Amino acid sequence: MSVLQLPSPSVAPGDFAASSGDGYADNTFEGKASQMDEVVKYIAEKGFIPDALIEPEVVWFYCNLGIDNMYFSVESVDVIANHIMALYAAKMTSYLQNASSLDVSLEQERENDAVYIHSSKPGVSTLSGPQYEQRIDERYLDTSTREDSFRLETYRSSGCVASNFKTQLRCYFVARCNFVEPNPGPEDERNIHKVSDRTFLSKATDNTLEIYQRVMNAVLERTGPVIEMHEVENSRSKRLVIGYRYTSQILC
Repeated sequence: MSVLQLPSPSVAPGDFAASSGDGYADNTFEGKASQMDEVVKYIAEKGFIPDALIEPEVVWFYCNLGIDNMYFSVESVDVIANHIMALYAAKMTSYLQNASSLDVSLEQERENDAVYIHSSKPGVSTLSGPQYEQRIDERYLDTSTREDSFRLETYRSSGCVASNFKTQLRCYFVARCNFVEPNPGPEDERNIHKVSDRTFLSKATDNTLEIYQRVMNAVLERTGPVIEMHEVENSRSKRLVIGYRYTSQILC
């Protein structure tokens, strides 16, 4: 197997990351290229995918599918390789069934974090399938306490699973919170730099921190939720920020 080269972000058709317009810095992973080589070797050893197709499948998964870099930074070589092989198997099954789309459900749960990936059509809600959002609520978010909390990031892939399938993927990343100050005193509980998760602080832009600080201050001064809507510069997108007290309920 030859050493694979990652294309630059400017030419990767499906490269995806949260842009500064979303209020967060891009997720980066310095070891992505070397990890990709290890994944190729792992898959070759398993013998499940024909040798001539291994590199194209791996390159598509890493560079064209558009999965956020957070996935590659938190997952191991064997997990990524197994996901690529599972996706390949799903594509082969759909091809044999002459299907125009395919269903993908990949998951990895650990003590401190979890990753869920499934096929998802933008703007369409379904009552069938893995119901990952409900599972995340029940297992992680709804059961979080001040001492044991989890955070969730979710992204949609910008690319498709293959050139002949228009299926996109939705990715969910759950992680146990690592607060700067787990037990803030009265002087720190209004300081977003003290009560936030360290990963969040490393990615949030100054503008996002300013918005969240303002919303947090308003939440601490009232009983109901605080909702703010912001225009995204040079975009038709809107940012909706909702803040509410821990253990309170929002009825929709």
